[in-house]
Amino acid sequence: MAERNKVGYIGREELVDRIRKQFSPEYGEFLLIQAGYSPKVCPKCGSTSFTTLWLAKPNDAIDGKMWAKWYFWCDKCFAGNLSKNIADANVKREAAKLASEQCRYLAEEVIPSFQRFSEKYHQLKLTFLTALQIPNNPLMQIKDGEFINPNFNREALEKELPLIAKELLEYLNKLEYFAIVFAAGVADERVAFPVAGAPFMGGVNMCVVPLYHLRATGQGRFQSTMTLYSMWINRVAGAAAASLLPSMREWMKKAETNRVELIGISKPSNWQTMYSKLWLKLKPKDLAW
Repeated sequence: MAERNKVGYIGREELVDRIRKQFSPEYGEFLLIQAGYSPKVCPKCGSTSFTTLWLAKPNDAIDGKMWAKWYFWCDKCFAGNLSKNIADANVKREAAKLASEQCRYLAEEVIPSFQRFSEKYHQLKLTFLTALQIPNNPLMQIKDGEFINPNFNREALEKELPLIAKELLEYLNKLEYFAIVFAAGVADERVAFPVAGAPFMGGVNMCVVPLYHLRATGQGRFQSTMTLYSMWINRVAGAAAASLLPSMREWMKKAETNRVELIGISKPSNWQTMYSKLWLKLKPKDLAW
């Protein structure tokens, strides 16, 4: 004779204990009140007036029943599971709003400051931003959010930097102010990236030498600038690699199935061209300028 399925029962006290252990203190208490397992008294303000709101889609009903999302809150202090949902929505909305405000700051303050710095740099015919110590080698590399392997001309930097230090520091400080809320996670960088990504990264690219120098000498960390720059430049590199990946796969597939065809080719194929582009983007392993 087959054994019957055993059904376990738990008492009221055990159920209450499980709910309190499973959920956060505030959510658990309001869940118990809504379910009738705790006195109908707000643990926050002592009010006895509550509102329950059920939201569901009528067209999702099955046999006259449907899943619904419920909200339950105190009418006096609005504590309850509604307050958390409102708070989460407010955080996202404020993060997007702040990102938009920072983009406006970039356009109105950062870019004009960069233009003043760039114009004076060219008027004075300075060279320290691009002058190489060893020709044909990268100016700088970035790894884990840090500039490494500097190859700039130190003599040119020491000689020319004082001539434009005021304009440079004004620009870098404004750039740091723009980046700080994104690096801290207060503003949504995904909202800003399509608009601010190119001018922000372009400005940092131009200033890698003074940024490295100021960080190395302890005159300024500009950590938020570096954090946001590393995040966005990796995103751009990843997108570039992803766009070439299908062509790379096809090229490698052809290389495996038709090796003879690839020997002695006088003109590079489209797949080889794609491979070369990807190699230039990702070789060496760390991005270099």
